[in-house]
Amino acid sequence: MFIDKEQIKQQCRIELDDNNEDVLLERYIAAVEQKTIAHLNFNLYEASLPKTDPNSLGYQCGDYSGDVAIGNEVI
Repeated sequence: MFIDKEQIKQQCRIELDDNNEDVLLERYIAAVEQKTIAHLNFNLYEASLPKTDPNSLGYQCGDYSGDVAIGNEVI
């Protein structure tokens, strides 16, 4: 997941314990992930990249010290 509900709630100034909009926020998150993957034309993985997917992009949220990889090459 690119972003979690708590981050969205903070950005939109929604109380963290207010669960009334959770389903809608989860749908927004899923839509953003699908659109981002389609736009980039890469499969995205939060953890390690599978060696069987040459059309993949890895990322690490929050900590910019992590490596970014395209396919099986770390850039």
